[in-house]
Amino acid sequence: WVKFYATTGDLAPAPAIEHSLGLKVAVVAYLDSSDADNQVQIAALVSEAKADDVDMAVVGNEALLPGKVTVTQLIGYIDEVKSDLAAAGIDIPVTTEDVYGEYLSNPSLISNVDVVLANYYPYWEGTSIDNAISSLNSEYLQLRQISGTKPVEIGETGWPSAGQTTGNAVASEANAATYMLDFVSW
Repeated sequence: WVKFYATTGDLAPAPAIEHSLGLKVAVVAYLDSSDADNQVQIAALVSEAKADDVDMAVVGNEALLPGKVTVTQLIGYIDEVKSDLAAAGIDIPVTTEDVYGEYLSNPSLISNVDVVLANYYPYWEGTSIDNAISSLNSEYLQLRQISGTKPVEIGETGWPSAGQTTGNAVASEANAATYMLDFVSW
């Protein structure tokens, strides 16, 4: 799988290129606080899906966490994409992507997506590298528990190789490597 974080500009031709290489493609309609900009992103996402270049439509990436949109607005955008795709006879999963806590806080969001696509960043929660995967696992299981039969997928995770210390989380090359190896093993 390859994921693209916008549907316009330089990234517009990328899904077709990746499909030609045999890869599955998730395309994000990047949302911000402007409905007009969001409509441009959504229209481009639907257009790419109609061209058969999208395997998963992702409406927004961490749009709730910073308050770019409300849950009600996000669900409206998701429903709009689902309706447009259904009208075109396209049957692909439609979702959004946000940190796991936003899904836990907004169960109505889970009801409106086909796949729960969640981001997990133990580093930004101040978790030590020794407890990072245990923390991710716990958060993942909480989300699985409330998601019913819907698949729960990890959209993003990682650990920085340099930068500030956040709580008990230390950014370093060694910790980044440890996190990646532990995550892949998990």
